[in-house]
Amino acid sequence: MKARITQSALRDCVEILSWFEAQGNRAAGSALVAQLLERIEQLECFPQSGRIVPEFQQSELRELIEPPFRLVYRLTSNSLTVIRIWRRERQLKLPD
Repeated sequence: MKARITQSALRDCVEILSWFEAQGNRAAGSALVAQLLERIEQLECFPQSGRIVPEFQQSELRELIEPPFRLVYRLTSNSLTVIRIWRRERQLKLPD
């Protein structure tokens, strides 16, 4: 199954890179984002490997923990969409 990455998740990656660059360590940020993208590739082979997001208890809304981040994705019978890449301590809220 091919993963689709939303604009919000891409912005999250850019923010991660920007933060590390501001700290003077762009290489670490690049390595972390590359690692996150590798995990997304793994999801393509094992889409149900993430757990159900505890805040919502909806079977199609899942997350994969890659410390210190959580890859939040929506899984349906024919699609896998990465929604956000957030720090794992951050609580999720669905839009109204």
